[in-house]
Amino acid sequence: MRSILLFLTLFCFFHIPVLAQTSSNIIDIDTRLGQGSNPVNFTVFKNKVYFYATDSIHGTELWVTDGNTTSLVADINPGIESCLYNYKSQNIIVHNCMQVIGDTLYFAATDSPFIRPSIYKFDGVNPPTKAFNLHAITYPSFNPPRKFIALDSVLYFVADISSGVVAIMSYHPINGSGKIINTAPPYLNTPLIPWKNSLLFCGKDSTLGFEIHKYDPITQSTKLMINYTSPGNTMLFFHQIFNNSIYLKASSINGVQLFVYDGDTTIKDISFDTIEGTSLNQLQNSVNPFCYYNNHLYYSVVRNGTRHIYKYDPATGKKSYQIQVKSYPGAAYLVPYKGHLYYDDSSSSIYDFNSTVRKLSEMYQLPTTTRPSLNHYIIYNDLLITAAFIDSTRGVELLVLHDSTLSIGSPGQEISSILYPNPATDNTYLDLELNEPQNLSVRISDINGRTVHTIHSKLYSPGKHTISLPMANMSPGTYLCIIIDEKNAVLNSTKLIKH
Repeated sequence: MRSILLFLTLFCFFHIPVLAQTSSNIIDIDTRLGQGSNPVNFTVFKNKVYFYATDSIHGTELWVTDGNTTSLVADINPGIESCLYNYKSQNIIVHNCMQVIGDTLYFAATDSPFIRPSIYKFDGVNPPTKAFNLHAITYPSFNPPRKFIALDSVLYFVADISSGVVAIMSYHPINGSGKIINTAPPYLNTPLIPWKNSLLFCGKDSTLGFEIHKYDPITQSTKLMINYTSPGNTMLFFHQIFNNSIYLKASSINGVQLFVYDGDTTIKDISFDTIEGTSLNQLQNSVNPFCYYNNHLYYSVVRNGTRHIYKYDPATGKKSYQIQVKSYPGAAYLVPYKGHLYYDDSSSSIYDFNSTVRKLSEMYQLPTTTRPSLNHYIIYNDLLITAAFIDSTRGVELLVLHDSTLSIGSPGQEISSILYPNPATDNTYLDLELNEPQNLSVRISDINGRTVHTIHSKLYSPGKHTISLPMANMSPGTYLCIIIDEKNAVLNSTKLIKH
């Protein structure tokens, strides 16, 4: 989650607990016996969730859901052939082949079974079209372009340029041009991290090996930022941004650890303990090994051969042991949702731990065989949408969880906003200031959490912005104005009164 700085508020950040009502919806896209649709790459675009999925008629194509109904967007590669190859691989899940820029969804696809994927675009109405042809630039591999991110309305991604060699590329939607931009060869599975108008990545230095580099789009130059594993290489696997700091899962001389990085010259290993020998060992490309929850960072580590969850306080720099979750050092994923923190265990079950450990399948009335895949998911309009193994007859299908608990808190950070006038009759206005580019959507909900109006997701540049919120068609009463980031995690809410 990118950091956001908002003006001083006239209203208090608040929390309203109500009785939780949970439900679930299993959506079978591929109805063949024993076959699943394997949905991946969930991305919010124009108040719906887009993703890749497979059925018996169209192969792997672009699909869309609102949590209730699901439909095919287009059969880009006609018939049973797929628009995206290797869709079941870990690469597609982790590397992200979709990105929203402005009013357009960009994604990887091909319209031929013999041609590798390029960059396609979709406006939400007209059929998708090819935006940038990669055939003349990239290596003839069927691995898709991946690691999509947006920076200053430019799309950046990783693509194969020769056997076993990748490059970072850029695509400018305004002029339709694209090119290879990095001067330091990137690590094969590097994340791309937008940071203060620059792009951070794991690149190869001629003497130090793989370390953190920064690409400056203005000067079009790349420089080494920091060497923090000397001697040896740095391998970045996963990152999240909280409170103006970058948290990294990366290899070091102490194994795979969790680091906090200021984006410049200071980096700190926060998971390693010389006495306990803790390590963030996971499946190399697994995601969500840590998350921000209730103003603390929770992460899973191996301690003396057993996996546990720890809690780190960014304010004090202190960490504390929380709970054992696995009897072996396999992967564990952490996901915050509606006031709960979910994790998986060695039985492939998902649990909530707060004061009492509860099984997710029991909370949401799921079949006992259901195993949700929290290594890729999205939270959208109070729904948690993910892939899940349902049973042996249905395979991996789309799972939608709904928790009606009105829990207005910040999984990332508590922030504030100016909302005026309040009370309002026609329009009210929301003032905010951003330190970095940020995809934001804003919605107005009633006191029961039902959405009454949504401002669709849009990329906002750094600086001050005023968002107009229409009130004319709303009935008198009290509403909640909620600011949401690009993953649709609630960042802030304020009380809004309609005359």
